[in-house]
Amino acid sequence: MTKGKQTLLRLVFNSKEHTFDKKILSKYDWVDCFVCEDRAKVRLNDKEGYIDTDGREICPIKYDETDIFSEGLASVCIDGKWGFINTEGEEVIPLMYDEVIRMFHKGFAVVRIGEKKLAINELGYIVKKL
Repeated sequence: MTKGKQTLLRLVFNSKEHTFDKKILSKYDWVDCFVCEDRAKVRLNDKEGYIDTDGREICPIKYDETDIFSEGLASVCIDGKWGFINTEGEEVIPLMYDEVIRMFHKGFAVVRIGEKKLAINELGYIVKKL
């Protein structure tokens, strides 16, 4: 669809129709589907981040790896250390874990530091050593 000089792309997800300027989406090397929390992973120059349904970047495109959002949080990685951001792109749990074993489910995620596996809550507090 074309509107003036703008080329628009219409997508339907979560039972809602969204229109994107192809120019916004084409600036990325790769754009994932809007699977969870109305956020999509994007990749640019071997770094990843997220955009919202308006095509705005919710965080800098600076992460080596990212995962989808679950319960309002997504795991992100820089230099082999994992942490979590919220849907506004704020790093709410520091990037200090060697691995995210399980994303948030029912308020808890499972992470690993060295050989220690830990269950953490959405504030990053350790609730159980596994």
